[in-house]
Amino acid sequence: MNTIGIRDQRDSLRETTRHADTKASLLLLAPGAALAGSGIITGLHGAAAVLASWALIVAVAMAAPIGAAIWPRSPKPSLGEIERLQHIVETKLQWIRIAIGLGGLALALAGAAVITTTS
Repeated sequence: MNTIGIRDQRDSLRETTRHADTKASLLLLAPGAALAGSGIITGLHGAAAVLASWALIVAVAMAAPIGAAIWPRSPKPSLGEIERLQHIVETKLQWIRIAIGLGGLALALAGAAVITTTS
């Protein structure tokens, strides 16, 4: 591969890394919102309280994969720059997908808690 092709690939991977960091940073709103709304749980009873508590726990658990996405571990130093960047991008996106899945689960649990309170 010529120097221009390598430079373009490197720049593209760095741009993808920046986009992944932005997504992960936005995902941090979910645990923060869950903690901010945690006072609502104290007024709930029975199944609604249990569901809301689990929603809060799952939302707060999102912080771990988000942190892993923002600060991925570096791959082996023996890899070339392009390979290291590819590994970092793949790792970031993997952790972001996990965080999004946890966010979806937290949202479903919170929705179930709301439905339970109105029933």
